[in-house]
Amino acid sequence: MKKKSILVIFITLLFANSCIFLSDNGEKIGSSDSFVISITTKPQVQTIIPDNLLDLRRESYGDFLNGKNLGDIEEILSNNSGISIFLRENNSWGASIKYGTNKLLYRPTLVRQNLFDGKSHTIDIAFDRQKNIIKFFYDKENTAVFFMPLSPTGSISPKAIKILNPQLIESFSITKTNDINSTINPKINRLEPDDNLKILSFNIWHGGVSDSKISEFEDKGDYAGSGLKPLDPGTAVARVIDLIRISDADIVGLQETYGSGEAIADALGFTYCEKIYPSGNNISIVSRFEIEEILETDPQFNLLATKIRLNEEKSIVFFSIWIHWLPDITTPGILEGKSEEQIIEEEKPRLIHINQILDAARKYYPSTDTTPMLIVGDFNSPSHLDCKIKWPVSRLMQENGFTDSYREVNPDVKKFPGITWSPRGDKSRSDQQRIDFIYYKGYGIKAVKSKVIERYEGNIFPEYFQYPSDHAAVLSEFTIN
Repeated sequence: MKKKSILVIFITLLFANSCIFLSDNGEKIGSSDSFVISITTKPQVQTIIPDNLLDLRRESYGDFLNGKNLGDIEEILSNNSGISIFLRENNSWGASIKYGTNKLLYRPTLVRQNLFDGKSHTIDIAFDRQKNIIKFFYDKENTAVFFMPLSPTGSISPKAIKILNPQLIESFSITKTNDINSTINPKINRLEPDDNLKILSFNIWHGGVSDSKISEFEDKGDYAGSGLKPLDPGTAVARVIDLIRISDADIVGLQETYGSGEAIADALGFTYCEKIYPSGNNISIVSRFEIEEILETDPQFNLLATKIRLNEEKSIVFFSIWIHWLPDITTPGILEGKSEEQIIEEEKPRLIHINQILDAARKYYPSTDTTPMLIVGDFNSPSHLDCKIKWPVSRLMQENGFTDSYREVNPDVKKFPGITWSPRGDKSRSDQQRIDFIYYKGYGIKAVKSKVIERYEGNIFPEYFQYPSDHAAVLSEFTIN
């Protein structure tokens, strides 16, 4: 792929503590006003790309995950507050938004957001100051939504707007708005009245790149005698993406995302959703449908809560969660010789986490008659519905009115054990457990199908027999009335 040695677009808007400026139509934009930055690019000469789309994906994902093609921009951005929009050397674009201790670095991929394909493109960045969310649009498709607190005492100043090689820009504007959708007029997918809603929960294991680090896991026996060699990171993530694509899921709750979410969303043509906070991006959501809002909740590292609009009549509240894996109930033999009381006592750390999550969820219980709620994710705790042990986390979910969609559809535990830990290794091991769930509650929603996806059936390195994660994915299908 041909590389360019210069950054073509570099626009910087500095945050200021007491500043009011004018939009393109002369309106004053103050400290609490929402606004949209819009850019239209001129058509650029198409770059030579691999004929094989898979090769393009591998290269794009690999560059993305390895942080390549950013050049000196990372150093520039690390010292620059405000908003920076730049052209990456891989022919896609990027944006950095830094405000106080919060920093957002959005890195689209070439697979979806190529600026050098011979066409003109639009880029819109919308700041909703009331909801503290930032939305990114490429050619009117909402590609990403981030929750990032913006202080009500700060506003945006155009004191430092820099455009390098401005001949690339057809137009640039800043618009004050009370309605982002009416300002941008985005393309929006809707769930058709007769269609079912497909939900996937998937812990992708350290960003989906663990199979590029086989040597780290050789001592655990997963690869002993297999002759396997590490995959490159791009191929490892491509297999995760392919599994999600084959599932035909509409909304995916991801755990252990760790930097791969934008690549996954771009490949699927979905919207990526994340909450910006210092401890990292463990939890994310990718959605075929419009993410209306990211709900402000705690705990941050364990939970991402959203409101997603399915169509004009129906929205859902959707939580993606992760509960800590310690104490590790998947260790072979760890339950042997222990009484039920001892086992339940050791679950107290996870009870603390699930209570925090349910505390955040309770404010939305009264509206579940019209707006159903789903809580999906890696609970790292088995279910009392699968055995005689009264596992407290699953019992608490049930006591709060949530239904375990997999066990509802598959009540025969012996016939449908639903094991999600782990699809790798010997299935007869004593550490096999069902610890990933899709729970739901509310009027007008009903689980009609549910399965565990424990085999990769795609065509990206089919000879590589290992499943792309240490957790199986759970797919549930719902009717929505």
